[in-house]
Amino acid sequence: MQSISSPPVAILREFFPAPTVLEEENWRVAPPMDPGFSGASVWRVTTPQADWCLKGIPRADLDFDRQRGLHRLLRHLCELGRCPVAVPISGQKGTSLVELGEMVWQCEPWLPGEALREEPPGQKQVATALKSLAVWHESARGFQPKDRERTWFETSADTKAPGLTERLEVATRWTDTFREGIEWRAARALPPAIALPAEVILKAARESLRTVIQELESTRSLRTLVQPCLRDIWRPHVLFRGAEVTGLIDPQACRRDCVATDISRLLGSLCGNDSNLWETGLRSYEEVRTLTAVECLLVRTYDRSGCLLSGLWWVERFVESGPDLSPSMRQRGEQRLRHFAKRLHCGWPDGSPRVGARPPPLW
Repeated sequence: MQSISSPPVAILREFFPAPTVLEEENWRVAPPMDPGFSGASVWRVTTPQADWCLKGIPRADLDFDRQRGLHRLLRHLCELGRCPVAVPISGQKGTSLVELGEMVWQCEPWLPGEALREEPPGQKQVATALKSLAVWHESARGFQPKDRERTWFETSADTKAPGLTERLEVATRWTDTFREGIEWRAARALPPAIALPAEVILKAARESLRTVIQELESTRSLRTLVQPCLRDIWRPHVLFRGAEVTGLIDPQACRRDCVATDISRLLGSLCGNDSNLWETGLRSYEEVRTLTAVECLLVRTYDRSGCLLSGLWWVERFVESGPDLSPSMRQRGEQRLRHFAKRLHCGWPDGSPRVGARPPPLW
């Protein structure tokens, strides 16, 4: 730990005005974590009362109506008392967003627990993670957004899932010519530790991208429930103590979509291609919230498209920005490349599930 320097000290005075808290011997601030591609900085602040997460977001990247709506959604979830979420607190001016310079800051409790490190996780951990996600979905469904928040957080029945159209746009961008250009540059610029998994992902794109595009085209017109979803729920964002889930964190990507996007992302991250763990997770989710036939089908669609397109996203990042990535971001990217390459190396399953049928074992 180290003493924090300005501007965070000025921000701390907004969120923690009590003199006893502000005395340097009574609080400590960890160095900022890697901001990642979002540009946000995260600090862990330790006070005599509790640990806090102080987050700074570039003003240029922030929609204030959306961020306030997200904070209201988190308060709604907390008031229901069923979800382990961190709710941003208000500063001295009565708002949970504090502006300073080119950054906008928020502060929330630092939730206990740690993300899973073992690979693969235990069945109990998969089960409790998916039950917690189902509770989050059930609770978020009842949120009532204000006028300007509806674009991101309104629940609508019998609606097309926006994530499918967005993924189709991303997938069609990867034309043969574009992919071949990335392959040429990757073969000449990437070091072996990155080039090998990148080669697996690019090979999967050559063989399977058309299939993914066809699947997205055939499912994007399906009507389903669209509601607030986390959209970036994966292994590092689920905190555990033993088999108990103690936190669902980093909801910054939260927005309306089909719940299948969260289910597929979390199960893919936790379980890889282990069909037994997938079934454990799906059964556990449905102990809380029953999936419709369309949602069952879209879990498969979101997983297949997400695995390939996310892998391609990381390949492109390394080709375009590899030398400029920070060491921690580079390490994170290598881990993600290996994860997606490992899954894609197994190949797609044969056949397609019927609408209304439970997705078969995925790999």
